[in-house]
Amino acid sequence: MIWFSRWEADPVIKASALETWAREHDLFEGYAWESISGDSQTIWGITVINYCKITMPLIWGLRDKASDLFIENATEQQLSSFMHAMNHGTDQQREQTCEQAYEIMFPKQKQ
Repeated sequence: MIWFSRWEADPVIKASALETWAREHDLFEGYAWESISGDSQTIWGITVINYCKITMPLIWGLRDKASDLFIENATEQQLSSFMHAMNHGTDQQREQTCEQAYEIMFPKQKQ
């Protein structure tokens, strides 16, 4: 007997506007997800706690509409600098770059 199903187990992943732009300009270097796992044991070696944590990259905040806004409002130079900092910068540089991206997406209104 053969069973057929319309449900697919594979998730559907849609690339953001920023990822699409980066791929078109050969600046996409992959994803930087970090997984931290371990366990705690008693003095007899019995595992009492298992843990696993996945930390998302800072760029995760720039998805969906935020990514579209960033692509629409940023210049080519700003986008290139952003991708370079995210791929090769220190944690502090990445954080500053994300703050700059936020300012590009949501500029302060002049009064």
